[in-house]
Amino acid sequence: MPSADEESRDLDELLEEFLAQLRRGDTPSVEEFAARHPHVADEIRELFPAALSLEDLKVAETGSAEVSAAHVPPLERLGDFRIIREIGRGGMGVVYEAEQESLGRHVALKVLLNQALHGTKQVSRFEREARLAASLHHTNIVAVYGVGEQDTVRYYVMELIDGISLDHVIARLADAEELRTQREKAVCDYIGGCSKAERWQRAACIGLSLADALQHAHEQGVLHRDIKPANVLVNPHGGVWIADFGLAKALHAGDVSQTGTTAGTLRYMAPEQFSGDTGIASDLYALGLLLYELLVLAPAYAEADRGRLIQRITHENVPRLRESCPNVPRDLDTIVQKLTAHDSQHRYPSAAVLADDLRRFLDGRPIQARPVAWPVHLWRWGRRKPVLASMVAALLVLVLTTVTAIAVGWVQTRSALAQEKQQRRRAEANASLALEVVDNIFSQFSPTGIGSASQASISPTDGEAMALPTAPVLSARAAVLLQKLLPLYDRLAGETGDERQVRVKAAAARKRIGDVQWQLGQYTQAERSYRDAVADYAVLARDLNDERHLIEQARIQNHLGQLLKAMGRTDEGLEAHRTALVTLASLPTEARRTRNVRFELVQTQFLLGTKNYAKAPPGQGRIDRDSARPPRTREAREHVDLARRELEALLQEIPDDADCLYLLALCYREQPRRGGTGGVRADREEATRILAKLVADHPTVPRYRYELAQTYAMDGPRRRGEDRGEERGTEKQLQQGLAQMEWLVRRHPYVSRYATGRAQLCHKLSTVYRHSGRWAEAESHCRRAVDELAMLREQNPGIATYTIWLGAYTNALADLLSRRNRTPEAYTLLEANLVHLRAIPADDPVQHFTTQLCQQAERILGKLRNPKRSNASPEPRH
Repeated sequence: MPSADEESRDLDELLEEFLAQLRRGDTPSVEEFAARHPHVADEIRELFPAALSLEDLKVAETGSAEVSAAHVPPLERLGDFRIIREIGRGGMGVVYEAEQESLGRHVALKVLLNQALHGTKQVSRFEREARLAASLHHTNIVAVYGVGEQDTVRYYVMELIDGISLDHVIARLADAEELRTQREKAVCDYIGGCSKAERWQRAACIGLSLADALQHAHEQGVLHRDIKPANVLVNPHGGVWIADFGLAKALHAGDVSQTGTTAGTLRYMAPEQFSGDTGIASDLYALGLLLYELLVLAPAYAEADRGRLIQRITHENVPRLRESCPNVPRDLDTIVQKLTAHDSQHRYPSAAVLADDLRRFLDGRPIQARPVAWPVHLWRWGRRKPVLASMVAALLVLVLTTVTAIAVGWVQTRSALAQEKQQRRRAEANASLALEVVDNIFSQFSPTGIGSASQASISPTDGEAMALPTAPVLSARAAVLLQKLLPLYDRLAGETGDERQVRVKAAAARKRIGDVQWQLGQYTQAERSYRDAVADYAVLARDLNDERHLIEQARIQNHLGQLLKAMGRTDEGLEAHRTALVTLASLPTEARRTRNVRFELVQTQFLLGTKNYAKAPPGQGRIDRDSARPPRTREAREHVDLARRELEALLQEIPDDADCLYLLALCYREQPRRGGTGGVRADREEATRILAKLVADHPTVPRYRYELAQTYAMDGPRRRGEDRGEERGTEKQLQQGLAQMEWLVRRHPYVSRYATGRAQLCHKLSTVYRHSGRWAEAESHCRRAVDELAMLREQNPGIATYTIWLGAYTNALADLLSRRNRTPEAYTLLEANLVHLRAIPADDPVQHFTTQLCQQAERILGKLRNPKRSNASPEPRH
C-alpha cells in the first residue's frame, strides 16, 4: 500500500500529465485517469475538474488578450460584403457591421482572426457555432444567413441587431454612468427608467423571451452553454436576442456530458459543470443568474478570486433575491430561486415550464413553482454535506440538552419577569386611558385652535372708542370643572421612567396643563407649563430620534407665542413663533414635505403676521396703551401673504380640507391685501363666504360659527350720514352674526365667550339703529347687552371684567335714554353703575378701565343735571 508521501507525489505527477495533454489540444478524461489510478481515484475526481476549469479560463483569457493585442489588419471587403465598422470583439473573433451589396442589406459579420487559428480547436468551435446557430430559427435568436472563407479569413453572416448587450445596460444602471449614445439611453430608459412595478414586469418579459429562445434551441438539440448578459442583445423597444453560440453543443452529441470537460463563463456556470456534467438545467441555471443580475444590478457571485468563486458556486446556494432587493415580487423571487437551485434536479425541467411560470406572473396568475421552505433547504444541504451534517446534528443534540437543563430555572425567572412586565403594561395602559378620558372632558369645555384676533370696544357717548378688557372664555362652572382636572394632569405629568410611552404621556399631560391654566386665566402658570413641555419634547426628539416630537414642540411654541401676545408681551410672543419656524426647519426634508408639517408652518406664518393687541388680561396688570408699538404692517403682510399662498397650494391638493379653509378665511379677514377700502371689503367678503361654507358643511363645529359671527361683527356701525344702502348692509351683517351667536349660546352655555359675543353684537346693532333714528330698536338691543352682562356678573361675582363690560353697556344705555328724554331712568342706571364700578378694588388689574368708565358716567350725569348745556339731540317726535 503506497504511503501518503507517495500518493501526494503521484497525484502531482498525474495532474501535470493531465494538464499537459489538455494544453496539447487533447481531451483527457477525468474518469479514465481515476480508473487507471484507483489508489487516488477520489482525489482525482475532486481536484481535476476544478483544475480543468481554471485551465480553460486561463487559455480563454490568454487567447483573448493575444487577439486583442495583436495587430488586426484593416478589412474593407470580404467577398460580397463591404465592411462599415467594427461592432465588437470576443475571445476568438471580431464582429463587423457590413453591407451585402448584392442584396442591399446591412448584416453583421463574425470573422475568426488569423491569430486564433493556432489549432483545430478554435476552427472547429467557429464552424460549430455557425452550423448550430444556422440551424436555429427563432425570433429571439440572432439569425445566421451564411458562412464563408476568403484569403484564409473565415466568417459567417448574421442578422444585424440594433441593440446593445445586456451587460452594458446593467453596468450603466448600476453605476449611473454617463450614457454615450441615444441608443444606450433608450435601452436603459426602457429597462430602468420606469416604476418599480414596471421594472419587474420588463425583467420578466426579457426572461420570457430568453426562455422561449432556449426552449427552441433545446428542441433542436442545441445547448448554448454560455448564457450571460454579454451574450444577450436588447433594443430600445424591448426586443431580446441570444447571440454567440461559440460554446454551443449538440444536445445528444457524445462529448456533451463527457466527464471532465467544462465550458462557459465561470461566474455563470452551474455547479455540475465543474464535474463536466452539462445539460438543459445548466442553461436554465445561467438564465436564473442573468435574471438575478438584471433585477439586483449586481452579480449573484461578485468574487474576483477564481478559487473563492469556484468554492462559492460549488458549495453555497445562490443568495436570496429578496435579501438584496426586498421590493421584488415574491413570485418572481420564487422563479429565480427555482432556476438557481444548487441541485439540477430541483430546477425547472425545461425552458417551456419556466416560460409558463413567467407568463403566469405577467398575467397576475399564481405560478406553479413554490418557495423552498427552510426545512427543505436544510435537508438538501445535509444531502450534499453528509459528514458535516452529522457533526452539526450531534452538536445540536448537545446544545439542546444543555439548553433544556438551563431552561428549567430560566422559565421560572422569566415567568416572574413576565408578570411584572404585564403589570407595568397594564399600569401604562390605564394611565394612557386616563389621559384620554381627561382630554375628552377638557375638549368638551375648552374651545381650542387659533381664535379671533378682534378686540371688543365701545363708544357709549359717540366719542372715541374705548377698548374693553378681554372677557373670560369659560363660565364659572366650567372653570371649576377644569380646575379639578389640573391635579389629574399633574399626576400624569409626574410619571417618570425610561419607557417611551411614559415619557411621551408625561410631556403631553404637561402641555395640557398649560391649556387648562390658560383657559382659567392663570397666565403665568400656563407660560411655565408650556416652557416645560417644550423642553420635554426637545429631549424626546433628541433621545428617541422621532420627528413627531419636534413637530409637537413647534406646536407648543406657537401656543406659547399666542399666550405671550395675549399677555401684552408682543415681542416675546413673536420670538416664540420664530423659534417654532426654526424647529420646523430642522426637520428632515421628507418630513417638511408632509402635509401636517406644511400646515403647521402656515399657522406659524399666520401667527407672525396677524395683528397683536396689547390688552390687559385678568391678573396681568394694566398695559400702557400709549407704549403699545404700532403694527408692523409690511412685515406682517408678507407673513400672511406667504401663509395664504401655501394654503392655496394645500387646497389645490385637497380642496375640501376644513382646517386649511378655516385658516385661509382668517388670513383674508385679519390681514387684507392692498387695495384700499374696496380691497379690504372684498377680502372680508371672501372670508365670510369661506366661513359660511364651513358652517354649512360642519354645523356642529363651534369655532366656525364663532369666527363667522366675529367676521360679521367687524362690519360694525359707521358714522352718521353714511349711505343708507351701506347702513342696511351693515345691519344685515350684524343680524346674521347675532343669529350665529344665539346658536352657540344655546348649545354651549358653559362658554361665556359666546355670551359676551352676543352682547357685543346686540350693542353694535343698537348703535346702527340709533344712527338711523330707530330709537325703540336701539334701546331694545342695548338692554339685551346690559341684561347679558348682568347675568354673567351675577354668576361670576369674583371676575371684575364682567363689571367693566356691564358698566360700558350701562353707560351706553343711559346715554340713549337721556336722548329719549327719559332722564329719571337714565339717572338711576348711572348712579347704580357708579356704585358697582367704585366697588372694584384699587389693585385690580382692570382699574384702568374703571377710571375711564366712571369719568364717562359722570359726564353723562352732568348733562342730565344741566340739560341746557347738553348737545344731545333728542329723539324726534312723530
